[in-house]
Amino acid sequence: MNENKFSPRAEEALRLSQEAAGELGHGYVGTEHLLLGLIREEEGVAHAVLTEAGLTDDMIVEIIKRSVGAGLPGGNPAQGLTPRAKRVVELAMEDSMRGGYNYVGTEHLLAGILREGNNMAVRILRTAGVDARQLYTALMQKLNETPRSQAAGSGRSGAASAREDNGKNKTLKEFTRDLTADARAGKLDP
Repeated sequence: MNENKFSPRAEEALRLSQEAAGELGHGYVGTEHLLLGLIREEEGVAHAVLTEAGLTDDMIVEIIKRSVGAGLPGGNPAQGLTPRAKRVVELAMEDSMRGGYNYVGTEHLLAGILREGNNMAVRILRTAGVDARQLYTALMQKLNETPRSQAAGSGRSGAASAREDNGKNKTLKEFTRDLTADARAGKLDP
């Protein structure tokens, strides 16, 4: 069952997004602010992927200021999430559920930005010379390397995750049949 709870790192990235919008004097939280929140949350998978692509906090802020402009700093983004930013969060929740995760992490938020595609954050990436498709590929590779407990920031050991996976595989083996193995052994009737 997926309850789509945000991981502590994703919650912090969302908080940092709102803070960034206020710093820039914007009355809304857009995908550009989500991108900034993801790079500022330094423990998340999204931060690692973004920095490995050569992005920095200062670079993103500078591109936002040139593209969108800046208002008077210190305001509270009273309008909340823009429709595109809401869509990004919805896509993140869908990705989390589809992947069988019990949380929405920074990696899902970044994937949501990249999947939505037609947003300010992707334009910022393009301006910075980062290809969104390549970044998505790098994100997927990073997810395959990173244990879920580490990505979520749950503090659980890899051994605990491995025990859970072994339990799942045992159940899977108990209730399914490996057709590939049967085919190799010549046990299937064409």
